[in-house]
Amino acid sequence: IINVNMVNSTIAVDEFDYDKLGDTIGTIWYPIIYTIGFFGNFCSLATFSTKKLRQFSGCIFLLLLSISDNLFLLTTLWYFLYDTFNINLEDYSVYLCRSHIFLDTLLADFSSWCIAGLCCDKFLRTQFIFRAKEICTSKNALKAMGITFVLLCLINGHYLSPTLGQERSNGTDAHCYFSANSDYSYFLTYIWPCIDSLFFWFLPALIMILANIKVIYNLKRGKISLRNHQTKTSTEKQMIVIMFVSVIIFLITCVPLGIHRVYYDLYVIDLKKKNSKLVPLYKFQNRMLRNFNYLNFVINFYLYCLTSKVFRKQFIRVIHRLPCLKAKTQIWTSATSTRRTTMSSITTDISNHSTISTSSDYTINKTFRSSLQPFCDETEEFSEPVAIVTI
Repeated sequence: IINVNMVNSTIAVDEFDYDKLGDTIGTIWYPIIYTIGFFGNFCSLATFSTKKLRQFSGCIFLLLLSISDNLFLLTTLWYFLYDTFNINLEDYSVYLCRSHIFLDTLLADFSSWCIAGLCCDKFLRTQFIFRAKEICTSKNALKAMGITFVLLCLINGHYLSPTLGQERSNGTDAHCYFSANSDYSYFLTYIWPCIDSLFFWFLPALIMILANIKVIYNLKRGKISLRNHQTKTSTEKQMIVIMFVSVIIFLITCVPLGIHRVYYDLYVIDLKKKNSKLVPLYKFQNRMLRNFNYLNFVINFYLYCLTSKVFRKQFIRVIHRLPCLKAKTQIWTSATSTRRTTMSSITTDISNHSTISTSSDYTINKTFRSSLQPFCDETEEFSEPVAIVTI
């Protein structure tokens, strides 16, 4: 019975078309990711680029994260075109192929290190309280991420090597494959997967976990006084909440893909040599984990809105500064000012006739209230937008 079940499962694996299933899921998944992702990242970019938030070093990391996430989503158009329209851009130019692999890996790594940098920033603020103003500045955050970006370019620069792929010639398509017997082939097959995982998820995740543990320890130990230390502002507390959320999303979406990449590159390569029927299954698993990993580059904005009151307020301010809404709020403000002037003049006229008899005074007051009612209604209608604009 066991042998029969194993044979049946093997036949089922052989007959099932995992590539077609992956293409179908990708056709549905990518438009959702692009719609939600680009909108959210552009909103995050507009919010964190405001003058108020740029003063905080933590917001600099989140600003760079929004830029990196948007650029990374652009690189995924490569897979979307292939899964949906069967357009393989690799066939047209080997230089385009090399650039895509380089940017895809670089931006994924850089996004990971932006979150790690945010965690380090919060750790320094809670560990070195009295020097936080000197250490955790926007300029230092930009310098640190600039150095990180250059180092990641050097680490992933081998993808631009001429040894990777071949240009179109004599009617053949270009490709990004490498010679199976070369030293570079051995490097990409057995050494690079470990190095890539080290910089993509292992080191960033390790830094995030250790930094968060230390931040929580410092907060519980009472090392930070909420009353007598000015760096513990409302914005900083909200940044810590955002940091925790970003770390959790990173660990959930990136770590499974990172582990599977090492397993896939080191183990499946041997199965390919043996022409194993399980290779399509492992490829399908890798594609699904990659699709799930895209959430790390998409949902940050929506989590910020849910968890941070400061972010929501600043985002609302950005929305009301848009040209169309700004003109409308100016009309509201003008209308409110006019009605307040009218109300003031009516009140003055009434006070000038304070010598009227009691019966006449009752009649005038009744008339005044009835004439004032529409102004009160309109004032209430416009009061909320005016309050938002004048924050």
